[in-house]
Amino acid sequence: MRGKIRLDKRKNSLTKKGYPVIIYLTHKGKQKVIQTGFYSEKSQWNETKNLPNKKHPNFDILIDFMELKTILIQSYIYKNVVHSFSEAEKYILKKSKDIFYDDAIDMVIENNLGNTYISSLKAFNKFSPNVTYSEIDKKKANKFRDLLLAEPFKGNMLSPNTIKRYIGCLCTLWYKLDKPNNPFSRIKIKTIKTKNKALSVDDFIKIRDYKTDQKKLFYRRTFETCQYLKLCFYLGGVDFIDIVNLTYDHIIDGRIEFTRFKGGTDEFVSNKIFPETQEILDFYKAKDSDKIIPLSKEKLHNFQRYFCENRVEIQKEIGLSKRPFSKSPRYTFINIARDLLIDSRITKEIVAHANSGTHSIYEGNYSEKVRDEAHRRIIDLAV
Repeated sequence: MRGKIRLDKRKNSLTKKGYPVIIYLTHKGKQKVIQTGFYSEKSQWNETKNLPNKKHPNFDILIDFMELKTILIQSYIYKNVVHSFSEAEKYILKKSKDIFYDDAIDMVIENNLGNTYISSLKAFNKFSPNVTYSEIDKKKANKFRDLLLAEPFKGNMLSPNTIKRYIGCLCTLWYKLDKPNNPFSRIKIKTIKTKNKALSVDDFIKIRDYKTDQKKLFYRRTFETCQYLKLCFYLGGVDFIDIVNLTYDHIIDGRIEFTRFKGGTDEFVSNKIFPETQEILDFYKAKDSDKIIPLSKEKLHNFQRYFCENRVEIQKEIGLSKRPFSKSPRYTFINIARDLLIDSRITKEIVAHANSGTHSIYEGNYSEKVRDEAHRRIIDLAV
């Protein structure tokens, strides 16, 4: 038996989604086509490498899927003396309703949870391919952590902070899937202080003032970047994953109210919408979408990739002293609060960082008036 994954480019295979990505098996002169559920346009496929290119909206997920299934194809061929198409299909697809990766990746895609969730799932599935819930226990979760700390993933050593985020994402997904005995909870990792990604006030003012009448993609994307960075900052240093998931249902009595979409936290945000924020919301308000930033899954994925790959060029275009990151508004907001000598406990409540310590258990939250006054002072320094 032989097998490979390829794009089925026959004319009668073309659908509205594109051409199907198939698993093609041959054995004793017969052939078997297995549908993967993935599709691609010809323009999104690298013919030479027989792989999707970066134009594909699900590039990362499809690459990971093909890598895993290729391993399973070869594993079935070499482990079994007697071959049959039906047994091969069962082995390759690992059809089961209890596979953690399958349920989790569907949830990530459906809810736009972001690239960190995808990366954490890919890393875990590479460590232990297509395991069921019952096969994942605390021992396996700890072994996964130890492997990431000891060996490179995709050629790079991951920092303890990144590994902690990966474990946090897996823990959150397990809870969201409503499964008992979460093996990823309470996995301890010693973290290190992260690089400060805060921008100076002068840099943020340049972002605030950036405008362009150029129609080329680079200039339009640079303008979009500035708009999104400003919105994250004005809303109280929220994360990019928050603004792309927020809808107008989260706006209540002139405040943005939601539980953070970031993995590993259930902190609640309740911040005032100031005129600077409202101006951006009005700019993006769409009749056919209830999202405050009407980005489709494909457009969101394309924007994130473009932003990551063009940080240096965007920095030069705006005239910033350092590269911008998606976390820059959050770092900048917190740093400005510190420079204004605003009580860090107030800042924590605005940005929705957990207040730790026994004493915090007995304290209530600051009033909206106190938080809003501090929030306004921070914005005023950058406008």
